[in-house]
Amino acid sequence: MFRGPGIDASADLYHAMVDAMYGVHPFIRHDRETCWVMSRDWYDRLRAKAYEMGDREDPEPDPEKRVPQPGDQILGIKMTVTEDGGPPHLENPRYPQDWEPIPVPRLDG
Repeated sequence: MFRGPGIDASADLYHAMVDAMYGVHPFIRHDRETCWVMSRDWYDRLRAKAYEMGDREDPEPDPEKRVPQPGDQILGIKMTVTEDGGPPHLENPRYPQDWEPIPVPRLDG
């Protein structure tokens, strides 16, 4: 299974997520099986950052009652929260970890 790079925890959270997303080849990034995987702690951090960026209060202030929903997405990609998910990263079961695209020959020379 393909596992993309984890986020840089020392960077701004939004920029770290974007960098991790674009650090993955577009074939994988745009595949419908690709999803963000993370731990519950990281989910809570991302949720707090999202509401902070949107200048709104979280409708569920109690972290114990926040439950990720099946249709939840981050940056347009579905997400999964697991006990051992760790920092956010992209995963895709359809691609092997060492996958690389086949080079396409150039027609202009």
